[in-house]
Amino acid sequence: MAHSGRWSFAADLACHRGDAPQHRGYRPKILVARMSSGQRGRAHLLSVMVALALFVVGAGVVQACVVSPDGGIRITPPSGWPQASVMDSRTAEQSESTPTLSTTESELTHATPLAPGYFNVTFSQTGLPKGTLWWVSLGQSTTYSAAARVVFQVQNGSYPYTVGPVNGYVLSQAMSGTIHVANSSVSHALTFSPIPTFSLTFDETGLPKNTFWSLILNGSTVFTSSSSISVSLPNGTYHFGIPSAQSYTPSPSTGSIKLLGVNVTESIAFAEPTVLGFPPAEGFFAVTIGVIAILLLSGIAFALVRRRIRHASALHEQPSQPPVTSSSAAAPTSSAPPTPPKIG
Repeated sequence: MAHSGRWSFAADLACHRGDAPQHRGYRPKILVARMSSGQRGRAHLLSVMVALALFVVGAGVVQACVVSPDGGIRITPPSGWPQASVMDSRTAEQSESTPTLSTTESELTHATPLAPGYFNVTFSQTGLPKGTLWWVSLGQSTTYSAAARVVFQVQNGSYPYTVGPVNGYVLSQAMSGTIHVANSSVSHALTFSPIPTFSLTFDETGLPKNTFWSLILNGSTVFTSSSSISVSLPNGTYHFGIPSAQSYTPSPSTGSIKLLGVNVTESIAFAEPTVLGFPPAEGFFAVTIGVIAILLLSGIAFALVRRRIRHASALHEQPSQPPVTSSSAAAPTSSAPPTPPKIG
């Protein structure tokens, strides 16, 4: 039986077995699995994404592992860290002022093979917690490390070194000195110990409960609503200041404290605000009485002054009369006119 190429094998088999209807014009249902255009698009997109992911991973591996010119493998540290490498006198000539980061001890030991005439100068530290960053300068090279060792490769000669301070730790050995290299490698052991600290406590009295107050210690400010502030500090001299809290005045408000191997407690007394030397209630009452007394005295004085002014005005307004003398009173009065003088 001849069938169209679009028919499936299952359809052909059904026709051969007689399972399909025998009427004219019947065409068995095509069961060929075909992929729609949307499915093909998604498949292409998935293929592109997988290819991009493989490319990014490969590029990252190539960037992370770079073969250095001297034959060693240099591992690129995370972003923000200095370039990881092992510095020796040869690389120091190329970059005298650039600090480097040693990532692992295996890199320090095996990254750069020893060239003829070069020797290892190894600084080994103990006492620092794992992962603590520390650094060493030898000659003009500076190396930062979070491992237990730092290795430099130098030729014969004398090289000054400096070990950087680590916050919270003290170095038992000298932090600087000179390393002498004479036809052999040199090791220098370093021992870090935690700096001993002591408690400095400030206890306050006089403030109402849950009132916030503050302490300024060597430029740093601490706030609290409790009755004490305690800090741990190494030996030294510390300057403090206590600002006023809600009009409460501290005593002492400033000062200096020395820590010399023992814990120290400083008492701060806050004084309640006063009015004219009295507590607020009594002070305000005294001020009120004083104001009332001043007003009363001012009114009385004004009334007296006004009364005197009125009295003086009344005396000024009375009419004046001429004075009466004795001669004028004794002189006779005449109503006849005066006699004219005689002529001729």
